[in-house]
Amino acid sequence: MNAMITVIAKGIPKTKKLCCDNIALYLSQYGDLRKRKDWINQLFEIYFKSDSYCNRITFINIVESFSEYISKKLFKQYEFFDILIFSKDPVVNVRMRLIKILPLLYKKIDSDDLTILNMFNEAVQDCILSGSRSFQFMIQQTKEELLKPNDENLMNKRDQEMMEKEEIILKNDQKQRQLLLDQERDDLEINKIDLNDYLNKYKKKYPLSKIKNSNQSQTNLLKRQQIQNGASTLIIKKSVDFDSKSPLLECTQITKKPVLKSKTPTTKSICDIKKQFKLPSIKK
Repeated sequence: MNAMITVIAKGIPKTKKLCCDNIALYLSQYGDLRKRKDWINQLFEIYFKSDSYCNRITFINIVESFSEYISKKLFKQYEFFDILIFSKDPVVNVRMRLIKILPLLYKKIDSDDLTILNMFNEAVQDCILSGSRSFQFMIQQTKEELLKPNDENLMNKRDQEMMEKEEIILKNDQKQRQLLLDQERDDLEINKIDLNDYLNKYKKKYPLSKIKNSNQSQTNLLKRQQIQNGASTLIIKKSVDFDSKSPLLECTQITKKPVLKSKTPTTKSICDIKKQFKLPSIKK
């Protein structure tokens, strides 16, 4: 699709027409309806809403090709009748190209669809009133072709065949989507079963009593570390009772405090200096 769209934008006129036909045929038989709609929306964005009149003419060619491959119902559903607004296009070439396909557009309108019929009649009037003398003959030919009687039975038969093909594609697409939904549902159920099995195995391997004991042991270890960090020492002093001449034991509790090491050097006594440098003693 990307290659064909590129060729449409840059190819020669004959190649563009062939690409438009291929795109219309390919998308009319495409099984994934969502992707088909996305591609058609992309064609609208690139060509229908383009500021280039050449791209707008290319979009008219694309719509002409689609009119040969899809039913009236699908033609309206994809909003291809929006090109009737090109009857007010400021570029004469765009209006001329639209005039050429007006008979094909008319065949795609249901006789009961008054809204689209009014849009079509207004577009025809706009083309007639805004047309210059250079293409008055073309307008006259278009009017004569529109007034020709059509074989309604043949047109309805062909449209019915297209609708039957589209119905088959729609059913297949719905069936495929249902299969995907069922598969996703089955995957979710399998994941739930696997999760339950895992939880049961975990509970058997790590019962609640073991988890409580483990938590209690961790709590005791934490308390022990706290006691060690702020531990207090007992200093036992021995003294003598002179009256009874019996030793007495005195216990004092001293809490250890962290010793801060000072970065400034401590002053040393003269004895320490003598010991370090082995200075000779001075005799008097």
